[in-house]
Amino acid sequence: MTREYGTPEGFVVDDGVCVYGPSKAEYKDYLTTMHQWYEEGLLDPDMFSGGEDQTNTKLASGKIAATMAWAGGTLQTVNTLAQAENPDFNLTAAKWPVLNKASAILSSTMEVLQSVEHVRTL
Repeated sequence: MTREYGTPEGFVVDDGVCVYGPSKAEYKDYLTTMHQWYEEGLLDPDMFSGGEDQTNTKLASGKIAATMAWAGGTLQTVNTLAQAENPDFNLTAAKWPVLNKASAILSSTMEVLQSVEHVRTL
């Protein structure tokens, strides 16, 4: 999500200079939003410490509604867990959240370009 704020979580070349993303001013905006969401109860307090099994259990029970994970493994695991009690349960993948419509278009374009570049390396 940090890319929506104009900064990556790692290193990036910015105007020809290698910069650490979290050192950029935009990263503070990202942290401010995450803090607000945490204070509003929108983020699971155990999101960084609970582990994969706990996250999967919380997803399957409806205690949390979303996570960032590999779609193939997590989706199948959580759907299998939840469908034992609720056959209609269907956790599905979603696109990254965006700050505005222009970001959504840029984000989609970047995903396509990254996919094309990946295919070229095969």
